[in-house]
Amino acid sequence: MDIENALQNLESMPFSEEKVILTDNMFHITVWNKMNMSQWVRLLQVLENNLACRDGRSPNKIEVLLKMPDLASASLLTGKIRISQWHLECGFNDLSDMNAQTYSAICHEHEHFNQFIDAESDKDDKKTEECRVNLKSLIPYSDSSMQGYVEYRLQPTEYYAHKLSEEQTLSTFIRLEREFGEDKGFKEWYELISSVSVEDLVELYNQEYGTTYTFDELYTYILNKIVTHEKGPKL
Repeated sequence: MDIENALQNLESMPFSEEKVILTDNMFHITVWNKMNMSQWVRLLQVLENNLACRDGRSPNKIEVLLKMPDLASASLLTGKIRISQWHLECGFNDLSDMNAQTYSAICHEHEHFNQFIDAESDKDDKKTEECRVNLKSLIPYSDSSMQGYVEYRLQPTEYYAHKLSEEQTLSTFIRLEREFGEDKGFKEWYELISSVSVEDLVELYNQEYGTTYTFDELYTYILNKIVTHEKGPKL
C-alpha cells in the first residue's frame, strides 16, 4: 500500500460507508506500523471526521502534545481531542503496538463530546439523563488515578464512553483480522480491557469494602451519590 496516497485519497473523499471501511483498514497492524507520527495523526483526524459525520455534527481537531498523563483527552472548551505523542511512540501500559488502543481512544473521547452535546439538548433517554447529571455535578468525576478508580470508571460518562468505544473497536478489529490476518496490537488491547472488565471492577470494589454489590446495584449506588453530592469512600 502507498500510505501517503491512501491518506490523501481519504482526506479528499466525501463521507460514505466505503470511506469508513478504507479508514478502518489502515489501523490494521500491517499498515499502522509502517506509518510515521504525522501520518498517524492524519489518520486519526480522518477517523474523527468519520465519527462526526456519522453523528451529524462537526468534527473535533486532533492535536498532538509531546506528553500527557493519559493517551488521550477531550476538551469541550477548545473543541480538541489531544493525543500524547510519547504514548503513541513508546506504548501504553502493557501495549507495545498502539493501533487498537488509539482507535479506541478516539472513539472514547468522541463519545465524551457526544455526552457534552446531548446534555445541553432536550434528549431525555436514560443514558443522556445519567450523563447529564454526572456532567453537571462533576462528582465523582475527577481523574483516572487509582484513588477512587472503580467509582471513576463506573460513573455514567466513563461507563458509557468505555462501553461504546470498546464495542466499536472490537467489531472493527474482528473484521480486520478476518480480512487481513492476525493483529498483535488488537490482541494486546483485548487482553488489557479484559483485565479491567466491569465484572472485575465490581469484584474489586466488593473486596475493598466488604460489600456484595452486583453491577446494577453498584452502578445505581454511584449514580445516587452523584445525584445527592455525597462523598463516598475512595480506593
